[in-house]
Amino acid sequence: MEEDKEDKIKEDKKEGSCAAAPDPPLSRKQKKSKRRCLRRKIERGAKEGGIKAVTKKRCSEAAQNPTKLPFSMKADMKKNATTSGWLGKKPSGPSDTEPRQYTLRELLDPNGGQAMSYVPWNGSTLHYVLDNEDRVCMVLAGRPRDPKWDELTKDAYSRLSLLRSQLEYDQKETNNRRGTFPTIAHGLSFGGGQKKPKHLSHGSDQKKEDLLEDVMNTKSIQRLCKFASSVYEACCKGCHDYIAETVETIRATDGSLRRPYDSKVGVYPCRSFNLGPHTVSFPHKDVGNLAQSWCSVTALGEYDHHLGGHLVLWDFKTVIQFPAGSTILLPSALFLHSNTSIQPGETRYSIIQYAAGGLFRWVENGCMTDKELGDKAEDNEDLEMTREALRKSRWEKAVDMYTKVKKLASLT
Repeated sequence: MEEDKEDKIKEDKKEGSCAAAPDPPLSRKQKKSKRRCLRRKIERGAKEGGIKAVTKKRCSEAAQNPTKLPFSMKADMKKNATTSGWLGKKPSGPSDTEPRQYTLRELLDPNGGQAMSYVPWNGSTLHYVLDNEDRVCMVLAGRPRDPKWDELTKDAYSRLSLLRSQLEYDQKETNNRRGTFPTIAHGLSFGGGQKKPKHLSHGSDQKKEDLLEDVMNTKSIQRLCKFASSVYEACCKGCHDYIAETVETIRATDGSLRRPYDSKVGVYPCRSFNLGPHTVSFPHKDVGNLAQSWCSVTALGEYDHHLGGHLVLWDFKTVIQFPAGSTILLPSALFLHSNTSIQPGETRYSIIQYAAGGLFRWVENGCMTDKELGDKAEDNEDLEMTREALRKSRWEKAVDMYTKVKKLASLT
């Protein structure tokens, strides 16, 4: 009994020593400062669930007038993904498109064989593209309502122009299946025989590594990247969070994969800088990306967006006006896409953000390659059955990560 009393006394003392003292009354100056901070918080948009109030309002407004396409992500796009559901499927057989640049005129010409429809997007308004079951499968993200956004995008354009002049390129970086312009990738990767995720390497070219790190520490580049990530979170939170959780799992296995700017650029683990000066892509799919994930495309440069630089969706015979300084999110592993050519003397650069499908496969395998897991499953029938069941259900689960437009319409 005496011991119980002593313990009680000790506990009371402990609680007493931790009790918070009452807050002292605020001075007049402190009250004024508190009101000012509160006003600024309201003006910025109070955050709820990680999404700003102003963003929720824009998302709700965009749900009133979406564009609906005649296809189903679950049924029709399944054939564009690999059987495992991780990656886009490489095209097989003859193609209706040539690996070249196309002009706006030839794509819209009703007598030219394409006769595509035209979407005169202003580059500012948030706009949804839906499948026939009302899933938001693509977003014309636009730009923030920031009066200094044009200034910021011009700074990013200047920074990438400088990077272009500072680098030396190999043949693969200047002439690839996407087009004839230099492109430099930076970030987390998995593929090409790797046994675990790592940062993309540029061999012994330390200068290139240093220059890319400098670019990633540029405020304007970080803002552009973060904006795309924020729209992703608001409009497709299921996919966004899946990427965030997977990438954090990977970085937790190897601290060297973290970078000081990770939180400043958002959820995407990798990005490519297309360094123009005439970044006009051929029709292609980015089949190495996570199949259901959106990649973000941010256009930069000095070009007349009425005449060129449009985003072309070949599967849907659609051309979308794409002004510089704006961002579009699309499932680039599934949709065949390209740009229209720009005019002589104009410039166009772009920042592409994405997530390699191999990263997610590695994590689901228990941080192992397919081969390592396969070797382990040879002597474990239950593991092999579980693996096969997951493979068969993966695409349906992937598509279920998309958001229905009705949910976005209800955001307040």
